[in-house]
Amino acid sequence: MLAGATGVSNAFAVSAATKPLPPRPAAAAQVKKVTTPAQRCADLEGQFDVALPKHNGAKTLTAAQKLRADGQRLCDAGQHAAGALRLAKALVDLGVKPDVN
Repeated sequence: MLAGATGVSNAFAVSAATKPLPPRPAAAAQVKKVTTPAQRCADLEGQFDVALPKHNGAKTLTAAQKLRADGQRLCDAGQHAAGALRLAKALVDLGVKPDVN
Protein backbone atom coordinates (compact mmCIF):
# COMPACT_ATOMS: atom_id res chain seq x y z
CA MET A 1 0.00 0.00 0.00
CA LEU A 2 2.82 2.35 0.84
CA ALA A 3 4.54 1.66 -2.49
CA GLY A 4 1.36 2.54 -4.37
CA ALA A 5 0.94 5.83 -2.51
CA THR A 6 4.56 6.77 -3.22
CA GLY A 7 4.09 6.15 -6.92
CA VAL A 8 1.04 8.40 -6.99
CA SER A 9 2.83 11.24 -5.19
CA ASN A 10 5.83 10.97 -7.55
CA ALA A 11 3.54 11.10 -10.55
CA PHE A 12 1.92 14.23 -9.16
CA ALA A 13 5.30 15.86 -8.55
CA VAL A 14 6.42 15.12 -12.09
CA SER A 15 3.25 16.49 -13.66
CA ALA A 16 3.43 19.65 -11.53
CA ALA A 17 7.07 20.20 -12.44
CA THR A 18 6.46 19.95 -16.18
CA LYS A 19 3.94 22.80 -16.29
CA PRO A 20 5.50 25.83 -17.94
CA LEU A 21 5.93 28.85 -15.75
CA PRO A 22 4.27 32.08 -16.87
CA PRO A 23 6.71 34.67 -18.24
CA ARG A 24 7.85 37.31 -15.78
CA PRO A 25 7.35 40.93 -16.82
CA ALA A 26 10.54 42.89 -17.38
CA ALA A 27 11.42 45.25 -14.58
CA ALA A 28 11.14 48.92 -15.51
CA ALA A 29 14.65 49.62 -14.24
CA GLN A 30 16.10 47.11 -16.71
CA VAL A 31 14.50 48.69 -19.78
CA LYS A 32 16.85 51.12 -21.49
CA LYS A 33 15.50 53.77 -23.79
CA VAL A 34 17.46 53.93 -27.01
CA THR A 35 18.23 57.51 -27.94
CA THR A 36 20.17 59.21 -30.67
CA PRO A 37 22.93 61.64 -29.73
CA ALA A 38 20.67 64.53 -30.76
CA GLN A 39 17.88 63.23 -28.51
CA ARG A 40 20.37 62.88 -25.64
CA CYS A 41 21.28 66.57 -26.06
CA ALA A 42 17.62 67.58 -26.03
CA ASP A 43 16.92 65.41 -22.95
CA LEU A 44 19.81 66.93 -21.01
CA GLU A 45 18.82 70.46 -22.03
CA GLY A 46 15.29 69.78 -20.79
CA GLN A 47 16.58 68.32 -17.52
CA PHE A 48 18.66 71.44 -16.95
CA ASP A 49 15.73 73.75 -17.71
CA VAL A 50 13.49 71.87 -15.26
CA ALA A 51 16.16 71.79 -12.52
CA LEU A 52 17.25 75.42 -12.84
CA PRO A 53 14.38 77.06 -10.89
CA LYS A 54 14.74 74.52 -8.08
CA HIS A 55 18.53 74.99 -7.81
CA ASN A 56 18.98 78.67 -8.65
CA GLY A 57 20.86 79.17 -5.37
CA ALA A 58 23.67 76.76 -6.30
CA LYS A 59 27.18 78.06 -5.65
CA THR A 60 28.22 77.17 -9.20
CA LEU A 61 25.10 78.56 -10.90
CA THR A 62 27.01 80.86 -13.27
CA ALA A 63 29.36 78.07 -14.34
CA ALA A 64 26.40 75.73 -14.83
CA GLN A 65 24.58 78.25 -17.03
CA LYS A 66 27.72 78.80 -19.10
CA LEU A 67 28.18 75.05 -19.55
CA ARG A 68 24.53 74.69 -20.53
CA ALA A 69 24.86 77.38 -23.21
CA ASP A 70 28.13 75.89 -24.46
CA GLY A 71 26.60 72.40 -24.54
CA GLN A 72 23.61 73.60 -26.51
CA ARG A 73 25.87 75.42 -28.98
CA LEU A 74 27.91 72.25 -29.53
CA CYS A 75 24.79 70.11 -29.92
CA ASP A 76 23.34 72.56 -32.44
CA ALA A 77 26.63 72.38 -34.37
CA GLY A 78 26.34 68.59 -34.59
CA GLN A 79 28.98 67.84 -31.94
CA HIS A 80 26.53 65.88 -29.82
CA ALA A 81 29.01 63.93 -27.67
CA ALA A 82 30.91 67.04 -26.57
CA GLY A 83 27.66 68.95 -26.06
CA ALA A 84 26.10 66.17 -23.98
CA LEU A 85 29.19 66.03 -21.76
CA ARG A 86 28.95 69.76 -21.06
CA LEU A 87 25.22 69.55 -20.42
CA ALA A 88 25.72 66.68 -17.99
CA LYS A 89 28.47 68.65 -16.21
CA ALA A 90 26.11 71.64 -16.02
CA LEU A 91 23.53 69.47 -14.25
CA VAL A 92 26.16 68.20 -11.81
CA ASP A 93 27.17 71.80 -11.09
CA LEU A 94 23.53 72.50 -10.18
CA GLY A 95 23.59 69.53 -7.82
CA VAL A 96 21.44 67.28 -10.00
CA LYS A 97 22.33 63.79 -11.17
CA PRO A 98 21.85 63.70 -14.95
CA ASP A 99 19.49 61.02 -16.25
CA VAL A 100 21.63 59.71 -19.10
CA ASN A 101 20.45 56.79 -21.23
